[in-house]
Amino acid sequence: MSKGRSHKRIIFLVGILGAIGAFAASSMLSSPNRTNLSNSDIAILFVGNSFTSCNSLDKMVESLVREVTGGSSVYTIRSAPGGYRMHQHASSLRRGRLATHFTKQNRGHWDFVVLQGQSQVPGFAPENPQTSKVVDGFRAFAQKTAALPCRVCLLMTWGYLNTDNFNPKHYPNYETMQARLAAGYHYIRKVMLEDNPKVEVSPVGLAFQRVRQKD
Repeated sequence: MSKGRSHKRIIFLVGILGAIGAFAASSMLSSPNRTNLSNSDIAILFVGNSFTSCNSLDKMVESLVREVTGGSSVYTIRSAPGGYRMHQHASSLRRGRLATHFTKQNRGHWDFVVLQGQSQVPGFAPENPQTSKVVDGFRAFAQKTAALPCRVCLLMTWGYLNTDNFNPKHYPNYETMQARLAAGYHYIRKVMLEDNPKVEVSPVGLAFQRVRQKD
């Protein structure tokens, strides 16, 4: 299988598997195993919160990537503390634990960096101060990876099945929330493309919506 086709399939897998995560779960960021990272055929870094850590999405993707690529060695790791927003990850990227994944020794080994934002803010209006802060966090990753060979994948989250009690006017129902989240992730991608042309959206939320409609 060509590397281009493998990349498309991995993005697809991230989208499909992300729809599984519906409940919060605890997570931890372990130290990178540099031997595994440098020797793997495919290396994927997941950055998000409980939407990513739920059901160990990183390990599920790792398992399926091996299957669809015919046994490639896959290395995954996640940074997904509950409730984290992208500007918090950006701070870690500059001078925290995430920075260790982009040292001179490690940064060239990543094939994918998967970014998942907080569940509500990406769907807020672009002029909202919270949106601006989070978009700046996403942009920090675009800038950090611009000169690297990896692709950046935005994991679009899914709307709440019931009304968002904290933002009932902006998100009065599931359909409205999902539509605004989808628009928000594409807006974030547009901003990130100014710094890095290798940014794509994995429509996890839309996959979740499609499954829900069929049920």
